[in-house]
Amino acid sequence: LGRDSLAGLRARRNLGSRGEPVSKPAALLLEGTATHKKTDVSGPRDCFVAKPAPRNDRLLIAAMVAFFFLYAAAEVSYGNWIFTYTVKLNLSDATNAALLTSGFWGAFTVGRLIGVPLSTRFQPATILFVDLVGAIASVAVVLLFPQSIVVLWLGSIGTGAFMASIFPTMLILAGRKMSITGEITSWFLVGAGSGVMIMPWLIGQLFEPIGAQITMVMVLANLVGALVVLGVLLSAGKNKFRPID
Repeated sequence: LGRDSLAGLRARRNLGSRGEPVSKPAALLLEGTATHKKTDVSGPRDCFVAKPAPRNDRLLIAAMVAFFFLYAAAEVSYGNWIFTYTVKLNLSDATNAALLTSGFWGAFTVGRLIGVPLSTRFQPATILFVDLVGAIASVAVVLLFPQSIVVLWLGSIGTGAFMASIFPTMLILAGRKMSITGEITSWFLVGAGSGVMIMPWLIGQLFEPIGAQITMVMVLANLVGALVVLGVLLSAGKNKFRPID
């Protein structure tokens, strides 16, 4: 009886819907199809649901635009006005003033080259802090000893070297703070371009009424402002993005 029952089960298993025999591979295929239809794929399917990208905090973007404005204003103002500053204060003749300008940009170039290997060893925030403090100290020394050509040379070389890696390092920090897009990058460039245009022009408007010292005062003010903005960015915490409305 047991053998007959087992034979009957096998016979029924190999019959199709019309009572016709079905091959074993076809039977396995039908069983697999039925099993697949019953499988709950709600879990894996959720992994492929597109989620909207987070929107960057507008205040964070505005702070970085302000940083680029202040930094670019300080860099170009120093490089463009150091020649006139030197001649106006009778610290040197035109030839040596031109050499001083070249010394500033030469130190800037060397500093940027040195900044490449340093960027692989130190955090962007550390590099920015050291660069800004070094540039502020260099300009402050020039202000403290306005009649010394030696101090002016040392201050110009130090300012150029410390300023060199600020712009690219801030771009790296921005990439870690937010999702950089073409639109956001364009705002960064707008900030930097505005500083390049406005601050040298403003120094020119104040150069004659106030005196040559306004050059260093304005450069120092921009660097201090950039340091304050950097502190705000670093203290913003770990919340890089604002939730979607």
